[in-house]
Amino acid sequence: TQGYSSAASDVYKRQEYYFIQQLVTARHKAGLSQKQLADVTGIAQSEISKYESGKGNPSLKTINKLAKGMNRKIIIEFV
Repeated sequence: TQGYSSAASDVYKRQEYYFIQQLVTARHKAGLSQKQLADVTGIAQSEISKYESGKGNPSLKTINKLAKGMNRKIIIEFV
């Protein structure tokens, strides 16, 4: 959020929180633990933990891997 105005920073934080919430919810709905998702995707459980706690910044490629591992797809919108 460095370099953003206060309003832009707030929007960024809300979007980040929304992503984390969606990731955790999708994993729970898939009935997977972080370890199980790690096994399915090849992404380390420690990395998944970082993403879910807001301490990691996954690439679009990684987000797609996570989605596929939960039998989900991603949708990106510019609004």
